[in-house]
Amino acid sequence: MRPESSASVPLRLEGEHTRRLKSLMPFRVGSVLLFSSVYDYFVLEADGRLNDLLGAAYSRRNYGYIPELDHAGDLEEAKALFGERGHDLVICMPGPGDEDALELAMAVKEASPQTPVVALVHDLPDKTGGPWSGASCPFDRVFIWLGDGETLLGIIQLAEDARNAAHDTEKLGLHDLLLVEGDASFYSRYLHRGMEVIREQMGAILQREESLARRRLKARLRPKVLMACSAEEAGEILQTHGDHLLGLITSLGFAREGRYDPDAGADIVRLARERNPGLPVLVQSARPDADEIARKLDAGFISKHSSTLMADLAGQLRERFGFGGFRFAREDGSTVRRVENVPAAMLAAEKLPADVVARALRSRDLTRWLRVHTELELAGRLEEVLEEHADDDDVELRRRAFAEMQRWREESHRGVVVPYSRSFYESWARFSRIGSGSAGGKGRGLAFIDRVLANNLDPGRWRRVSVTIPRTLVLTTDVFDEFIRRNDLLDYALGDRMDLQIIGRFLRADLPPTMLGDLRDFLHEVRTPLAVRSSSLLEDALYEPFAGVYSTKMLPNDDPSFDTRFHHLDNAIKLVMASTFLRDARSYIEATSHRVEEEKMAVLIQEVVGRRHGDLFYPHFSGVGRSYNFYPVGSAGPEDGVVNVAVGLGKTIVDGGMSLRFTPRYPRVLPQLGTVKDSLDNTQRSFWAVGLKGSSYGPPEQEDQFMVSADLQRAEADGTLTYLASTYDAYNDRLRDGIQTAGARVVTFAHILKAKVFPLADIAQTLLEMGQEAMGCPVEIEFAVVLGEDRPLPADFSLLQIRPMVAQRGAAEVDLEEMDMERALVRSGQVLGNGVREDIRDIVYTRPEAFDAAHTPRMAAQVEKLNGKLAAEGRPYLLAGFGRWGSSDHWLGVPVRWGQISGVGAIVEATKQGMNVDASQGSHFFQNMTSLGVSYFTVSHADPASEIDWEWLDSLPAEEETDYLRQVRLESPLTVAVDGRKGAGAVLKPNSAE
Repeated sequence: MRPESSASVPLRLEGEHTRRLKSLMPFRVGSVLLFSSVYDYFVLEADGRLNDLLGAAYSRRNYGYIPELDHAGDLEEAKALFGERGHDLVICMPGPGDEDALELAMAVKEASPQTPVVALVHDLPDKTGGPWSGASCPFDRVFIWLGDGETLLGIIQLAEDARNAAHDTEKLGLHDLLLVEGDASFYSRYLHRGMEVIREQMGAILQREESLARRRLKARLRPKVLMACSAEEAGEILQTHGDHLLGLITSLGFAREGRYDPDAGADIVRLARERNPGLPVLVQSARPDADEIARKLDAGFISKHSSTLMADLAGQLRERFGFGGFRFAREDGSTVRRVENVPAAMLAAEKLPADVVARALRSRDLTRWLRVHTELELAGRLEEVLEEHADDDDVELRRRAFAEMQRWREESHRGVVVPYSRSFYESWARFSRIGSGSAGGKGRGLAFIDRVLANNLDPGRWRRVSVTIPRTLVLTTDVFDEFIRRNDLLDYALGDRMDLQIIGRFLRADLPPTMLGDLRDFLHEVRTPLAVRSSSLLEDALYEPFAGVYSTKMLPNDDPSFDTRFHHLDNAIKLVMASTFLRDARSYIEATSHRVEEEKMAVLIQEVVGRRHGDLFYPHFSGVGRSYNFYPVGSAGPEDGVVNVAVGLGKTIVDGGMSLRFTPRYPRVLPQLGTVKDSLDNTQRSFWAVGLKGSSYGPPEQEDQFMVSADLQRAEADGTLTYLASTYDAYNDRLRDGIQTAGARVVTFAHILKAKVFPLADIAQTLLEMGQEAMGCPVEIEFAVVLGEDRPLPADFSLLQIRPMVAQRGAAEVDLEEMDMERALVRSGQVLGNGVREDIRDIVYTRPEAFDAAHTPRMAAQVEKLNGKLAAEGRPYLLAGFGRWGSSDHWLGVPVRWGQISGVGAIVEATKQGMNVDASQGSHFFQNMTSLGVSYFTVSHADPASEIDWEWLDSLPAEEETDYLRQVRLESPLTVAVDGRKGAGAVLKPNSAE
């Protein structure tokens, strides 16, 4: 498509929030130098397990890296190691040789002032004064060894937090916890337990994340812990981070201006509250009057004399600072509900009384808690709602806040394929998987485009229109492998057997028991009709898309018996897996460079997009869009794309039935509606739907077992034709937009394409451009739309599939003007393909005088027989006939499947009086022909520049002849020449032909 201004902005697979997450924590401690005696190292190393401890801790917490630990027991060795590696952190454990530890610290600081150097001591009494304190101290911090190897983990994280806090606050507004304590014996303990509580909370948060990549990103949102040992340090931190603190823990007394000040902590609390009103504060002190002082400061309190000091600290972190659950409370402080995680908080926000929810919002308690629980984006959105609607009453504020939560939920979980869990239908993900293998071509494409849309399409682009993918569960290829292996199906399926035999064997086999529980749970949760679709490894590949080669089965999923519904689903999955080995699929694979045994099948289970209308379920309309138009008309060019739309399910289009075609850039130009007669002859007369309870069902081997074809009168009765049809005014011989008057209904999409009550053309053009840019080639999309009733017309636009399409491949230059057109058997200005081939000596064509659309199914069977003979002999052939080849509607042409013409080398579709059918670019048959490089000629009887010499064909002796077909054989080959640049071509008779 022609690029517009939006195309100048590169598409992103990652949203802005994700990119910011990746930029967090630029400083990481990748290597640590530990300087200690051999004995201390032995104690720390815990009999050879210290590196393992760090490795296990970092892996468990999904940090994505593990610090390496180097030990040196000698000063010179330590200096040499630091000189070689330039460690990110140096930890000294002073023993009898205190001077060595000091000398190493000073040497490191001289060589690299930014490198943090800390002392880890066994005791502190003899480590006061002199070089261990004041400005001359080379150590950034002095900690007391508490006998636990995880102390090192806390030291490492504190060093990272100190360096990263300013950067991460600027990038994403991360909030930090400030600890102000001058006594090393206490801050060492607080550091250990406080960090432990934070790590426990992060572990619980990350456990709910479905993918390793998301867990690693979320781990970077861990609240930072900043530490100050004096009033000056605390003041400096408040100056730079005061607006981004999630809480303050402070002692009442610590150093100020070099002297101990018993009231310094109270002043720090007041200073912090000036910058950040409502900031949670915890006072910890040994003073007798500390409890009363804390109460006056509206702060929590823990006593340093408490025998449960660490447990008290952990409890305060959870309750006061949000590292535990959240309490929705009344004005008097009484608890209404306590929630432990964000999903539960969202549910409470919807269900609880409006005054309770509004209080949680206005106090900022809820947004502060969300930030602690790493949901910064949601917290920011709710704060914007509060700022913009502060004067709203409680009911309206809750409504707006919950609506924003819902939007965030949908947007933040798009484009992610997560492992299936029993809570999938209560979660926010739209794409889940059972198994650990590949999601296959369709699955990959759907997840890919969902992520592209999530990160590049403004949710408010079209008012009251949502653009999403259907909720999808994929059984990955390893489920297929296990199914084949457990039931010993491979040799049987690869044998020379009929399709029904293969399907029957698969239906009698058992799905792997490892996935049946999840599958049954899934079906318990969903009661809408389901589409069970193929998603093989090879499907939707760049040049061989395998469109429509494998099975798709629609299920009503409405039987009151769960066992019946599960039986239908079980059979549908097995049918899709069996389609890997059926004749049409094997014929197509053999026409490519692949082998059947290489193929693996994933299975997509999707909610069918639509609504229930009595005993039918279907969308208002479905469509297929392509970013490259092989047959443009008027001012449109090939890059302007083309869209086919039809009432009901998309089966009408992909099977080559009658649909409406338009170019998104010129939606009012509709060649099919050129005259009233064209409109009556060339538009949709029936539609497809899923039959619900009471419909007559076919056998389980049948792909369309639950599909129903209905006429337009039914759609009108259901109210789905209102915006999609016009009415034929016989008295004036004209079409009138809408269906308000009596007369024949004609599917024109007039209200949508002309009156633009729904922005279909703009949505299609945007998605095709975006898809083409994202995939780097022309694309084809399938979609379904459900319309609402109000104005502007609300709608759900569901993107069902995206696949690469093959436009004009190859660079061979063909100049038709230099060819002898006197020898033309076929000429056309509407041809697909590119290049010249001269290996076709056989021609199979429908006899013009015997052609009757009522008998095209018999013609398909006769073509199949001739194809089998020619393919076995390795003789490609030219296939020519009237109407659309491959259409499922036999009134539009010969309804052949790919397996019935697998040996074809070139195809001619001709029109005649009474059968003037346009080529169906939206059909799966058409897509596969182009992907395999089969030249595709369209010959219109109304175009003087287009012709086929039927008389010459009839003059040739028949190699074989039926009541509807003739096969002729030439001694010299035809010349099939196609100029892909112009979309024109010719088939030339051999030189010896007269």
